[in-house]
Amino acid sequence: MIPQPESPASPDFTETENEDRIWEQNYFISFGFDTCYECGKLIENNYGHDENTELCFHCNHWNEHLKNLNNPDSPWNLSIIIDGLHYRCYPGIHRGNSLGMAGRHFLIRHLESGTEIETNHLWHQGTVADHFRDRMPNNCRFVTRATGGAS
Repeated sequence: MIPQPESPASPDFTETENEDRIWEQNYFISFGFDTCYECGKLIENNYGHDENTELCFHCNHWNEHLKNLNNPDSPWNLSIIIDGLHYRCYPGIHRGNSLGMAGRHFLIRHLESGTEIETNHLWHQGTVADHFRDRMPNNCRFVTRATGGAS
């Protein structure tokens, strides 16, 4: 089921401003502009990140992470979700200047398998969007706090 467009009305705006925002959204939709099938918001621009014009920029971001979630063939390697925060993990100890989290060391345990992953190359991707949380639940936890890294 395709969600209805989310109303652009906001308590932060006056009634007149909200009416203008609603009119503007309806105007764009009437001329064939799409709404996101995930969240219902108006798709203003897909920013060239994907050919999928049925998703807004924000939902496209999470949809890409969802497609790669623990996919062994993914070039992004492991998708880690801890306390609703999404990370990309490259297992092992790496050398270089562009290490995630400034090269700090982490020990992470997979909740289902109990497998522990050591890494100094962990990239934070953001808080998983509410409407993706049921498909992207927590799958790991930190065993030890971060140590080391760049100063």
